[in-house]
Amino acid sequence: MFGLGDEASDEVWPEGSELASVDYAALILWYFYEVILRHDDDGIMSRGPVVEPYHYVTFLEALG
Repeated sequence: MFGLGDEASDEVWPEGSELASVDYAALILWYFYEVILRHDDDGIMSRGPVVEPYHYVTFLEALG
């Protein structure tokens, strides 16, 4: 699952811009019907330790 890139914003990718991994974003849309854009929150793919249900999409895909 390494190499997906972060959901957090930075100096190149501002908050609200698309994720670096379009494949990861597409999996979230496929499994959760949710569009994920760059954001700064306490999620593990952003700036914190919280694992959200949609963070498991890569495992769902690998097991499917």
